[in-house]
Amino acid sequence: MIEQYDVKEIERKIYTTISQDGFNQMLIGLVLLGFIINTIIPNDSFITGLVFSLIYGGYCVIISIIIKGLRKRFTYTRIGYVKTKQGKLDLMLIFVLFAVLFFAIFSIFCIEMNLRDHPVRMIGFIFPLSAGALLYAHLYHDRLWFRLAAFYLIYGVALFLIPFLNYETKMFLMYAGFGIITLFTGIVRLHRFLKTHPGTIRESAHVT
Repeated sequence: MIEQYDVKEIERKIYTTISQDGFNQMLIGLVLLGFIINTIIPNDSFITGLVFSLIYGGYCVIISIIIKGLRKRFTYTRIGYVKTKQGKLDLMLIFVLFAVLFFAIFSIFCIEMNLRDHPVRMIGFIFPLSAGALLYAHLYHDRLWFRLAAFYLIYGVALFLIPFLNYETKMFLMYAGFGIITLFTGIVRLHRFLKTHPGTIRESAHVT
C-alpha cells in the first residue's frame, strides 16, 4: 500500500527547518529598526511621508537581498536546499512588502488625520505586530515567535502606559526595542544553528 504524504505538511517542515538559522528574525529585526526613521526625521506632509516611505522601501529591499545571500552562504550549504511551492512564495519577502506598505499607508494616514502624537499610532502598530507573530508561531510551531509576540505586547503596552514620555519618544523606544530584541534573538539562533551544523555538506562528505 502506497503511503499518502501531505505535501503541504512536508513543505511546512522543510521551511521550519530552514528558518531555524535565525535569518528570519534578523530580517524582521532590521525591518523594525527601519521604522525609527519615522521618529527621527520630520515627516509632517504627504510629500515627505511618500519620500520617506520610498527610502524605507529601498532599505528593506537591500537588507532582504543581503539576508538572502547570507542564507545561501550559511544555511543551504549546511542542510541543503529544496525548492517547494512555498519556497516560491517567500513568506519573509511578503512580510517585508507588507511592512513597506504599512509604513507608507500608516504614516500618510497619521499625517493627514493629524495623529502624529496620538495614541492610535502605538496601538495601530503593537497589536497587528503581536498578532502577526502569533499567527506565524501557530502556522510553523515556532515557540520563539510566541515569546516574541508576548514581548511585543507587554513591552509595547508598558511603554504606552508611561505617563511622562511624549508619544514621539515612546514610538522611538518601541521601534528600537522591538527591532533590537528581534535582531538579537536571530543572532543567538544563528549561533546555535552553526554549532549544530558546523560543517558544510561538501565538508561533511569528505569526513571518513
